[in-house]
Amino acid sequence: MGGNLWKKWPGESDEPGRNRFQAFVYSHLWPGMFPSFLVGFVVMFLVCYWGDLSIEKASDKALLSGALCVLGYAIGIWAAVAPDKDDEKDEVEASTGKAGWINKVKIAACCLVLVGIFAYPSIDQIFNGEQTLLDGCVELTGKCLMIVCLLVPVYIRLKRKSRR
Repeated sequence: MGGNLWKKWPGESDEPGRNRFQAFVYSHLWPGMFPSFLVGFVVMFLVCYWGDLSIEKASDKALLSGALCVLGYAIGIWAAVAPDKDDEKDEVEASTGKAGWINKVKIAACCLVLVGIFAYPSIDQIFNGEQTLLDGCVELTGKCLMIVCLLVPVYIRLKRKSRR
């Protein structure tokens, strides 16, 4: 590696890490950050407010949910700017037609497992009486919102890539 690190802008080298960092910073997906915060805040605030929590507690939980949605969206952008695998493999898989369906099933199964892993502790605490139903629903809603915000940038990038 060596040399002066200040001579080059990030991404002007042949190192994949720097190129990915530059793609992350200059991604066209960043404008979706505020809507992800807004969705997380509004949904959580309404769930808490309708659940008879005070406005202060509902606002606190909604701010936390919005922040977690922003974090999930940023992680999703990082995943979306990952380098592509070989284009030859994509062409072969696309010509078969069956690979697209199989990949969608794999993604759906992974999402279901991910939600199950995150939701199990909350559901278990509700059934054991350690948590009220409202607290469990708030926790589950926040987790699901974060997972959705994590997957949205990846979905947007895949849709744009398929149009090319």
